[in-house]
Formats: sequence, structure tokens, C-alpha cells
Amino acid sequence: MYRKNEEYTLTVADLGSDGAGFGRLGELAVFVEGALPGEVVRIKLIKVCRDHAYGKLLEVISPSAARTQPACPVYGRCGGCTLQHMSYGQELAFKRKKVESCLRKIGGFRDIAVPPVIGCDSPYYYRNKAQFPFAASGGAARAGFYSPRSHAHVPVTACRIQHPVMETVLNAVQDFANEYHIPAYNEAAHTGVLRHAVIRVGVRSGQVMACVVVNGSSPPHADALARRLRGIPGMSSICLNFNSERTNVVLGGRTETVWGAPYITDTLCGLEFRISPHSFYQVNPAQTEKLYAHAIESAAIGPDDAVADIYCGIGAISLYAARRARKVYGVEIVPQAIDDARVNARANGITNAEFICGAAETELPRLFAGADKPDAVILDPPRKGCAPGLIQTLLAAPPRKIAYISCDPATLARDLKLLCAAAYEPASVQPFDCFPRTSHVETAVTLRRRDT
Repeated sequence: MYRKNEEYTLTVADLGSDGAGFGRLGELAVFVEGALPGEVVRIKLIKVCRDHAYGKLLEVISPSAARTQPACPVYGRCGGCTLQHMSYGQELAFKRKKVESCLRKIGGFRDIAVPPVIGCDSPYYYRNKAQFPFAASGGAARAGFYSPRSHAHVPVTACRIQHPVMETVLNAVQDFANEYHIPAYNEAAHTGVLRHAVIRVGVRSGQVMACVVVNGSSPPHADALARRLRGIPGMSSICLNFNSERTNVVLGGRTETVWGAPYITDTLCGLEFRISPHSFYQVNPAQTEKLYAHAIESAAIGPDDAVADIYCGIGAISLYAARRARKVYGVEIVPQAIDDARVNARANGITNAEFICGAAETELPRLFAGADKPDAVILDPPRKGCAPGLIQTLLAAPPRKIAYISCDPATLARDLKLLCAAAYEPASVQPFDCFPRTSHVETAVTLRRRDT
């Protein structure tokens, strides 16, 4: 009988889907964050269920050759980069196996072979967007992140996976708040002013956006904040966003530009894009270019094809596909993203892309019922995957090919199982590491309709 708070020695056999080490104490499966395959570790059980348990790593008795020293001083506390304790090669191997395991166990693709993950040239300082929540600590407003599965706030201003300029911006906002005695937001009491700093960087353009999220309608000293921030190299947009809701959603519905433009621009795949505070834009542009090029090439999108890009965001992959396709229809439910997509099309001189604001499961049937029925569909859904109604629409009038881009192998496998049970078969699978040092992985899958 294995008990909570007791210490044990465990031999780690493998990694779980979130990157935690996995081993067994008798018949009890035990997961331990920070442990690697092949290691012998000393642990304390912190939660014991009927057939599995969770342990806290106390000591690595026999370390793996893949073990590395984490680069971040708050590693293990902020909950972000959970894989810094392993070599990058081990991380890529873990992600390949994760994709393959989901496709086999959840999708039912028993014989599928997933190729090696296409890795990032540099696994640090790659992110072009960050959202830092503020909390009160020691009588001052402190930026940071929340610990995993908790509301414990870990003060952080320097993050090893964010673009380096974000540290400068974040420290400026934090110093301003404390100099002018602007209180941090308290989520439990729904009091205080300063909720988040949302920072975006155009990696190619060098432009920087600082969007400060406040609880209330008119924060004090906004002009002083703008004067402090606009001296930062590359600063192009300073915004205030107003969010007075009791919610963990970061951005509220209203944004005002305090200084500069209401957006920044950046270049991706040889195209220029306008990025607003609410815009969805991939966080790792170098890897995104590889991902999009592979998806379009594998789907063999050509000059005779009409393409529907579902969950199109600001139109990044829509406009990339439009350079090869006859016509592209981009569908997105966020109005501001559609506005940006239309501006981006005009700015790049692309006339064969049309953008539609609405729910994918509503708009796609209209496209299939129209005169210009899509030959190909690009799917790039959020982590929860495609809505059931969207899957049924695709199966009711199946296009010849589908390019499915996913940031969650589990929901990807679930959706592919439904599509392939009825009409499709996978033509190619390729994972990309767009989120180094984390357990997340992006995967591009091309589906061909069986009768073609």
C-alpha cells in the first residue's frame, strides 16, 4: 500500500503526454514532473488515486544523459517551460512520440509512422507575444505568471522564451505602476487597477506594442505611462484595454490607443501583416513559415483550386495560399481579426481572397452550397479542435483535400478519426516545434478524399 506524503525510490520508464516522468510502484502508475526516462529518483507521493499517483521529485539518484540545467531561475514554479530539464534532442523525440501515440491510441491509426519533429533553430527568446498578469506582492505591483493549476502568482520580468525587448517593456510598466501607486488587480476581491501587460513584437519589423489591461474606465496617469514607454526602441503602439469583468479572459472588449498606431506590422512568408491587440498571430514566426509552406505544399494547392481557410485569424495562411490558389475564402468569428485580414489583403495587393466574419460551422455550409464550392479546406482550430457541426459539414460535402494544422495532438487525433472513418485518409503527417521548452507541439496533416 503506497501512501500520500511517504517517500519512495522510483525507476522512470517513460514520459507522459505532458512531459512528466512515468514509472511504477508495484501496479501503481506514478507521474513525476522533472523526471526523465532511465533515471532512478527519490520522490514523495503528493496525490494517490486508485490506479495512479503523482509524486514530487526530491532527488535524482541516477541522472539521465539527457538531463540539463534549466536556464530560468523560476523554472518549476511559473508553469511555463516545463521541459527545460531535458536536452533539446530529447524534447523533440518526446514530441514526436506524443503525436504518434495520440494518432494511434485516440485516432485508431495503428500503423501510422510519424517523422521526426522539425525543430527550432533556437529554442529560446522566440515568442513574439506575452501576457503578464499583475498581482500585489510586498505592497507593490509585480508582474509575473500563475503557477500551474493554481492562482499562486510567481513574480517574473525576464522570461527565457520571450523576445528580449519584452523585459524592458514589462519593467517600465511595473516601475510606472509603483511610482504612481497604481494598485495591482486582486482577482478574488475584484479590486485594484492593473490587470495585465500584453506585449507584442514584430520580429522582422522591429515594431513593439504595449497594451496595458486595466480594471475600470479611466486609469490615472496614462500620459505619463506613454511618455515612459515611447522611448523604448521600436515602440510603435501603446494601448489601454478595459476589462472590468470577473473573468480569466485577459482582454476586454474596448481598447484605446494612447500613443502611436492601434496596431503593429510584421512580415511573414514574404507578406506584411497588421497585428492588433486581439489578433491571433502565431508566436514563433520562423517556425510558422516552415509550417505554412509544408501545409500548402503537401495539400498540393494549385491555380485551379478554391480554398476555404477556417479559423483564419488575420489571414496569414489565407494570403499565403492565395498566391497559389484561384480563390481563398477566410472564415473567422472575431470581427477585429477579419478587419485586419481585409486590410492585410489590400496592403499586399491580393485580390483573390475574401474574408467572412462568422462561426465556422455556420459559414462553411454556405460556402459549400454556393456556386464556388471549395476544392480544399484549411483547418487551424484552437486547442479544443473543430466543433462537431463543422466535422459533419465537411463530411456532408467532402472537399477533395484538407490541410489540418493543430496545436493539440489529442483533439487532432479525435477529429481525424471522425473524418477518416467516413471519407478521408491521411496523406502526410509532420510535427513542428513551434513552442520549444514547453510540452506543446504543432502538427500539419494532409487528408485526401478516398475516392480521389
